[in-house]
Amino acid sequence: MFRSWLDWWDVVAGGAVTPLAVTYPRERVRGRRAPPTLLIHGAYAGAWCWEPHWLDYLAVAGVPAQAPDLRGHGASRGPLNSAGIGDYVADIEAMMAELGEPCVLVGHSMGGFIIQRVIERRRHPLAAAVLMAPVPPSGLLAAGLRLLGRDPALAGQLGMMQGIGPAAVDPGIARRALFSDRVPDAVVRQYAPRMQRESPRAIWDMAFGPLPATTALRNAGVPLLMLAAAEDLLFPVSELQDAAARMAADFSLVPEIGHGMMLEPHWESAAAAVLEWLAACGVYQR
Repeated sequence: MFRSWLDWWDVVAGGAVTPLAVTYPRERVRGRRAPPTLLIHGAYAGAWCWEPHWLDYLAVAGVPAQAPDLRGHGASRGPLNSAGIGDYVADIEAMMAELGEPCVLVGHSMGGFIIQRVIERRRHPLAAAVLMAPVPPSGLLAAGLRLLGRDPALAGQLGMMQGIGPAAVDPGIARRALFSDRVPDAVVRQYAPRMQRESPRAIWDMAFGPLPATTALRNAGVPLLMLAAAEDLLFPVSELQDAAARMAADFSLVPEIGHGMMLEPHWESAAAAVLEWLAACGVYQR
């Protein structure tokens, strides 16, 4: 009945699949040159993070992309506090099934962790996957402990965001967590109010498991790119390089950019790197 204990866990711990609200590009797709692409946001965020730049950029490039709000985020319904990573995975898999063909998954931070679980489960064929500054397969616990030792003020503010909400977070600390110094204050003020609490169960799942098995990721046969941000304070380059090697993923480093690379001034460098890699894999036709 179950392919692995992960399948059993997702059935026991998960809830019903929730239809997700989806954000589409304003621009029309100019001559389809790639498979359908799902852009998956990270923790504390929503599909809005892809809207200012990435959705239209990909549409103009011929990539039919869409960005769902995970359950309990943005415009998507469903209880937030009880949602685990397995629930998010099930919702994304339901979208993949509706597409009816192998798609490309692009996930940022927690979205990258969700993609790792999707690949591990092998429920639907994938054309390719991109992990942007993702929670690594080793999970949040080790990364959180390293951050606590390296920058206790930042670690404490992230804890306040989860416990109290984004309104309790010092804007300067939030800037260091998400952005490089190149991001104008006006941009930080524009997007900070759109952040929200994350499911405590999802945070627990990313810290204590079940965690993705790098052996399963390495043997899945899915073209995989690890895209790291050179100025990411949450998941340093060396940590993501090591994770990429363990899962046999290609690795690319985007310079002069922070963790929230979709909203950075140099966002286009990251988007162009994704298209270049997809073209090298034969998934994107220039």
